[in-house]
This record gives sequence, structure tokens and C-alpha cells, in this order.
Amino acid sequence: MYARQPDMSTNDARMLQVEMEVLLQGEAAGLVSLLQREQLSVTALKQLDQLTTRNLRSGTSSRVLLVFRSLEILSRRQADLETLISRGLTAKLLGWFEVLRDLLTSDLRRRSTPLLNIAEAFFDYFLLLAGGPLPVSQLSVLLAQLTQFCRDQELHFPLRLEAIRTINSILEALDKNHRHSLRSGRSHDHTLCEMATAVLTAGDYELQASLSEALCRLTPRKERRLRANQWFPCRDISDAFCDIRDKDFELDCRRFLNVLNSSDGDQRVYSFRCLRAFLDVTELIPPQGDQVEQFWVDFNLGSGSVSFFIDEPKGSLWASVNLAREEVTHYSVRHRQNGFRGPEVVLGVQLKTPIMHQGSRGQRVELTFDLERQAAVEEAAGRVFTLTRRRSSPRRATASSINRPLRQRVKVYRKKRKSRNTSKLKVLPLSSPSSDDGCSVIKEVRTQDWRRATLENSGPLAKFPTIQFKQVPTSRIQFRGGSERPGAPANQRRQSSGGRR
Repeated sequence: MYARQPDMSTNDARMLQVEMEVLLQGEAAGLVSLLQREQLSVTALKQLDQLTTRNLRSGTSSRVLLVFRSLEILSRRQADLETLISRGLTAKLLGWFEVLRDLLTSDLRRRSTPLLNIAEAFFDYFLLLAGGPLPVSQLSVLLAQLTQFCRDQELHFPLRLEAIRTINSILEALDKNHRHSLRSGRSHDHTLCEMATAVLTAGDYELQASLSEALCRLTPRKERRLRANQWFPCRDISDAFCDIRDKDFELDCRRFLNVLNSSDGDQRVYSFRCLRAFLDVTELIPPQGDQVEQFWVDFNLGSGSVSFFIDEPKGSLWASVNLAREEVTHYSVRHRQNGFRGPEVVLGVQLKTPIMHQGSRGQRVELTFDLERQAAVEEAAGRVFTLTRRRSSPRRATASSINRPLRQRVKVYRKKRKSRNTSKLKVLPLSSPSSDDGCSVIKEVRTQDWRRATLENSGPLAKFPTIQFKQVPTSRIQFRGGSERPGAPANQRRQSSGGRR
């Protein structure tokens, strides 16, 4: 532990700031050496705070990222992390986070790649910080800030999803005593109310499910009835929330959110049972296991996407396919007569970016539903793809086209099926890892010969790229129902499984 140093003179502080400015143009090792030489003094951290705030506002992202790399290196030593926390690092980090949030709500910068990279650095370091000797009072403030970030509808949607996933990873790592102390904090009730309100207004199934998970983690079962009656507008919804069991979280959370979303007067998430899903002529197999009753497709107005999960037959993971509005050139809803199954309704979605399988490429996804759902599917698809211009076709198909910059690929996330024997809480899917080639991989089954093959999709969204589907866990994947969790959260932060609260 470093001893507290006497305050520097004004000239010394100015010279230190100049030296820091030079080092911020180099490598992290130089800044680390400087901070260690200054024994992580209050003055040194103050100068670092001023420079980081200035670089954030000016958009000098490389220097901000170097600060985070330096802090991560220093935080590997428990004594250094304790010193950083005791000398006010948490407050400085949250101040920087507020500056970033203001920048990200600007229409011109909300999808800025450098800012998205910085946001990722924040989420990673928050996990590292929360896993250290962070006082509960500071942890409460951190969770409150992340909750507000998650609720901010002006922010780019993947960032909001990352915020709640970061919260769940933090909560998963806490022991029983820390969770109890957290629930006793003054801001705890307010944070819970913020999360519950976000469940009602999120407009995206995965975001709602992650928020529901956090509520369950933060609320002992004996308190849920009283709190649910305060959070939700009717008894049916609060009953469904109270029926969520840790060991059957995936199944019970689906039931809860279906009840909630179907009760919404201004419905923002439509969930329909899907009969079959295809990528061109390749059938995508629905999730298998105890935690799946139906093959659900979610139409998410809040995120402007259509999403569903598919099976990965040879492993223990599911993949989540997300068809974002920005990636759709046109769509159609049509009636089709199936000789074997009878009449059905087919939603066809044409994508800007092909999904690639080995040497072949496919850009069309077809989702089949019961004929009785035709009107509802037309309404849901129309509201999700609301920026598109519709045009009619001879087969009653409706089509739309949009002319927006290509920013987001069809995303494929991984998630783990829960085994029959585990009793752990099933944590919701987390964002994908960065991959050098920007490819995504999911599993598919060809309808002709039922051979398993790998399905890849290319093209990242800034720092929220699609992933490579590997059997071995990679960074940024949250697993369900298992117990594996990496020790270094900075680059493996959302790989944790849900533990019992």
C-alpha cells in the first residue's frame, strides 16, 4: 500500500500533467510507470482525471483507451486496486461515464465507433472494479448508474443491453454477505423500481429478460410478492413474476414476459410461436431441452428487430439470431398452402448482408406461423420495420426498403441450455465477443440430408460484432445454468453462469 503523499506545488502538478499528456500518446506501460512512481497519489489521479475528461470531450479515444489499459494493469495487484479505490477512482470513473453518456445521446455520435469502443472499456473495467475491494456504498452507486444507462432510450440499443448484462455479471460474482449488504443500501429500492419500470418500457425481449434476471437476483423470494405488487400494474403480471423459479428461470421468465407484453395496451414486444425457420433452403432447428416449450419469435419495437433462438445440436449452447431493421432491405408477409400441414403464413425477410455457409451465401430468412396469426404478424412486422416503404406484390406480399447506412449485421449470440440436473439460475444471453474477422457462426440442419454444418455471418457493428460460434467458451458470452466463470473480467466479462441468489 502506498503512503499518502503531500500535495504537490502548482508547478509540480503542471509538470506532471505535461508528462502525462506525452505518455498518453505512447504505450500503457509508460503511464503505469508514472503512476507507480507517483505512488498513485491524489494529485496524480486528479491530473489523470482532468486529462481523461478533456480527451473524452474532444474525442481523442486512443488516449482514453490507453488510460483504461493502464488502470487494468495497475488493478491486477490487489494493493494497487485498493489504493486506487481509496483515493477516489470510483467517483472519477462515474464522472467519465456521465460524460460518455452525454456524448452517446448526440444524434451525430450515438453510433460512433470510437465511443462504442470506450463504452466497452468502461463495462470491462466496471466488472474488474466490482470484483475487487469496492465498498458496498460505491457498488450501489455504480449499479444505479448502470441502471440509468440501461433505461436511457436515447442510447444505441446494444449499449443498453451491455449495461444490464454487466450488472448481472457483477451480481453473479457477489457472495451472500455482499448481496445482503447491497439490499440494505439507501438507493436499493430506487434501483429496483428503475429496473422494474424498464421491464415495462424496454420494447425488447432480451433486454426485458436480462432486467428480470437482475430483479430476481436483487430480491429475496420472500420479498417478491410485496415488491411485484408495487412494480407491476395488475395481479396477473405480478403473479407471473412471483412464479419465476431459479432452477427454471428460462421457462418461467418466458411465461412472465409473454403475460406482461400481451397485457400492454401499446404493445412493444410481440411473441409468436413459430412453426419453422429457414435460411434460404436450410432449416434452422429450434432450441431443444427442458426449458423450452415452444419455438418463439419476438418482434421487438424498442430495438427495431426480430429475434429468435436456434439449437446447436452438438453442443450445450443455443444461438440467438437478431434481424435488425437496419439490415433489412425488404420483407413480405404472405399466405401459403402447405400440403402436409395445411395453410400457414410466412414472413420473409431479405437481408442486406448475406449469411455465409462454407462456399454458399444466403440473404433470405423465412419464418412460418399458424395462419390465424397472419394479421398479428403483419402488424408486428410493420411496426418493427416502420422505417421501410411498403410495396405490394402479386402474392399479397408487402415489401419495404430503407436507405440507411450499413451499421449493424445480423447478430448471432450464444447461450447455454440448462441440463436436467443443474439447479442454477439460468442467465440470459450476453453480447458477442469481438472477432478479428467479424464472422458469426451458428449451427444449421439442411432439410435435404439433415447434415450439421456451420453457418457464418460477417460484418461487425463497431465494438458489438457478430461472433464466431465455437464449442469452447470465448469472451463476451454468458452461459446458462453452469458454474464456469473466468477469473479476468476485463476480457471475459460476460461468460459467467447464473448462480443461485
